[in-house]
Amino acid sequence: MKIISKHIILLLIIFGNLNSYGQKNTEFNTTKEYLEYVYKKFKIPSSEIYYLSTKNDSLNIKLEKYGIVVFITDNNISTVQEVAEELKSQCSPKYLLPKITNDAIIKASSPSEASKKIILKNLNDGKQLNLENNKLAIYTFSHRFGNNAKLFYNEKNELEKLGYKTIVLSIDGAYIKELNDIDKTPVYIQ
Repeated sequence: MKIISKHIILLLIIFGNLNSYGQKNTEFNTTKEYLEYVYKKFKIPSSEIYYLSTKNDSLNIKLEKYGIVVFITDNNISTVQEVAEELKSQCSPKYLLPKITNDAIIKASSPSEASKKIILKNLNDGKQLNLENNKLAIYTFSHRFGNNAKLFYNEKNELEKLGYKTIVLSIDGAYIKELNDIDKTPVYIQ
């Protein structure tokens, strides 16, 4: 997947301190099996889990920015790292997300043509997400992140208070055999 493959190094840096817990080689035959595992292990409901579809050349559209949390606001894009820099704050997600404001997100944002064209599908039912929502927070997720997989997700209610629809973007396509229109690049954690 071009979008994720080019930026997987960023994820490795962010989660570089993960212990071997996240290295478990779990594979799933079906999306249902994957979603049940994620719910049991991480308590993330299937209705919130999406993936970047490979259909209609969605992957040839390069997101201008990519990170563990991406904000799309009125066709502008920013990352949680940029918002933290705008706030001059370097703290854990538990303390950072309550500090985030709409103003800080907007100031950290830049225009995004790709945000209008990417195809995000719900992993449970395959329905495409309507990207006309003016405010979207996308959490990058892999079951291989282990205990750290939910650091930002646990604070999603802070972003929902600001009017952001929050979704989880699974990058676990390599581990779900049944699903064909998802990138099959494995997630490597060091």
